Amino acid sequence: MHDRTRPESSPATPPSPGPALTELDQLATDVGRLLDRIGIAPDRIDTRFARTAARHPARTATCDSDGEATYLELEWLADDVARRLEGRAEPGRPVAVRAARTRFAPAAVIGVLRAGVPCVPLDADDPADHQAYALEDSGAGLILTDCGLLEDEVPLLKAGPFVLASRLLYGADSGHEPASLPQGSAYVMHTADSGPEGRVVGHAQVLAHLDTAVPLVDTGPDDVWTLCHPLNADLSVWELWGPLLHGGRLVMADHEAATDPDQLARLLADRRVTVLSQRPDAFGQLAAATGDGRIRLPALRRVVLADGGSAAADVRSWQDGGTAPNAKVVALPDGAGLL
Repeated sequence: MHDRTRPESSPATPPSPGPALTELDQLATDVGRLLDRIGIAPDRIDTRFARTAARHPARTATCDSDGEATYLELEWLADDVARRLEGRAEPGRPVAVRAARTRFAPAAVIGVLRAGVPCVPLDADDPADHQAYALEDSGAGLILTDCGLLEDEVPLLKAGPFVLASRLLYGADSGHEPASLPQGSAYVMHTADSGPEGRVVGHAQVLAHLDTAVPLVDTGPDDVWTLCHPLNADLSVWELWGPLLHGGRLVMADHEAATDPDQLARLLADRRVTVLSQRPDAFGQLAAATGDGRIRLPALRRVVLADGGSAAADVRSWQDGGTAPNAKVVALPDGAGLL
């Protein structure tokens, strides 16, 4: 990967809101009630986020090792992304997002969806040829990134911390032009289980899953979740929108914390995480890492296991050891349940 010529920078975070906080909160509440009453917006991931941001503008939405972002800040950044995609994003053609695991990453996805096109999430840690295949297969001609550019990507403009770039050859110019995606598409996911072609996931599919699974966690604005998986992993969809469509806080775990059970345990303790989503094998590693009793997680109240597999022995060990005495282990319906 090459971090090529960067366009002129714009502020990474929006300026502080001008009105007094109480006035802003009241305005946001009124707007949220009005949106619910008139119902002008379709039920989409980005419109649900807008409603949540309207109700909780000053609440912290995301945090990473460098700071925090409020719901209002993410909403402003997503709007900036959407505006810059106007006239550039083609209907039915997805836009790729190659974002680091920072507090701003969710705004990139929301902004793409708000522009009316699907998102192709990429993991910057994947080999360049894997990323190039996902771009070619999906027909994405635009990439929103804060992780540098591949050889055939040309920077166009900035949107907060992100660069919007265009691929030199795509669609008909590359000899491969995928069919236009149907209206209501939210994601084109390329995962280990998707086979050679990416899977198209609709807004309705994601929201139906959330509406079924979230009540099992009984989550709300007081919960603190973690994003432990890259954006192109099925489980990240649950980790993103479980908290961010319900007013909760999302802790962005960097690659090291997400893959090292000792670092993850310290992150969970330091950030007082209340909801953790894991695959059974990763949960087993976490249970082993905390088995010596050095770290306690009293704030943790839900451990959500996904992708099937058996973790019964690890769950018993976890519960017997008293690492998280208030945590209930639940299974996410149908594995990851999204694709």
